[in-house]
Amino acid sequence: MSDPQGRLEAELAQMRPRAASVELIEAIGNRIGGGEARPWADRFLLSAIGAGAAAACVIVAVLVGEGSRDRTDVEPQLLVQATISDAPRFGDYPLAFARAPDVPGVSTPR
Repeated sequence: MSDPQGRLEAELAQMRPRAASVELIEAIGNRIGGGEARPWADRFLLSAIGAGAAAACVIVAVLVGEGSRDRTDVEPQLLVQATISDAPRFGDYPLAFARAPDVPGVSTPR
């Protein structure tokens, strides 16, 4: 297993990146020096980061403010109220048939 890996490493060691041409380096230098850079992109990035930081500060302030507020004047409220209903449920029909009086002409399952 080391032989194929050794061959791959030897092949990769022989590979070298091609050098950039002088024209390419000069063209890049001219674009940067000539003012073709886009400062508005940098400003947009910085403003987006600043807006995100401001939003995070607001969220933290709201959460900290909610936790430190005195709640002695607020009465606890019952969120779930249990109600007892006499309305029949679907599962009650066998019991209803069992308790029903015998009616002539009506057959009930037994």
